[in-house]
Amino acid sequence: MARNKIATYAILNTKSRFATHSTGEIEMAKGAGSGKNYRSTKSGRFVTKSRATRSPKTTVGEKRGGGSTHGSHRSAITGKFVKPGHAKRNPSTTMKDS
Repeated sequence: MARNKIATYAILNTKSRFATHSTGEIEMAKGAGSGKNYRSTKSGRFVTKSRATRSPKTTVGEKRGGGSTHGSHRSAITGKFVKPGHAKRNPSTTMKDS
């Protein structure tokens, strides 16, 4: 019984993140699916859009929900896929997509 009270309390306190259907079902609100995430080619970490704008040669924009590229390498300068040899010669401006 205590477990149900905790779950109900959690749902009531986070209601702004949920949408309620006419059937009474609660569904998590979906964020904007479009747009890009930006990743630094030097560190591999996600960076903000402003950081990506300041360093266009060392950041790669990734489409959200874009799917897998099966381990291909991408150039931060051109945005195009490159061969593994090019990526090995230019590690600071290329990154391996997954």
